[in-house]
Amino acid sequence: MEVPRITVDELKAMMDSGETITILDVRQPGAYATSNKKINGAVYLDPNNDAAIKEFAKGLDKNSTIVAYCTSKEEHSSARVAGILIEEGFAKVSALKGGWAEWRKAEYPLEMK
Repeated sequence: MEVPRITVDELKAMMDSGETITILDVRQPGAYATSNKKINGAVYLDPNNDAAIKEFAKGLDKNSTIVAYCTSKEEHSSARVAGILIEEGFAKVSALKGGWAEWRKAEYPLEMK
């Protein structure tokens, strides 16, 4: 399945516009544990726990905008999680192109987790 990608600039513009977005931090547990920051408002989900991902999704509107990010430049974890959400019936799901590294490189806002 081909998962849509958005750029860090597109995500930042969406955030700045006030659009409601669910941002999922799906870095691998080790990478998440060694970082003390995350993208503003992001919710952490273990990308290896399909049941937890599906359970979290039950609380979301199927028409909500969801963006997942991970540490892989190829967006492995974020694309995998986005694919699960698409299979669950969500229409507006994307993986963040370049992930965590691109967001930090752009020096966009981060918050303590």
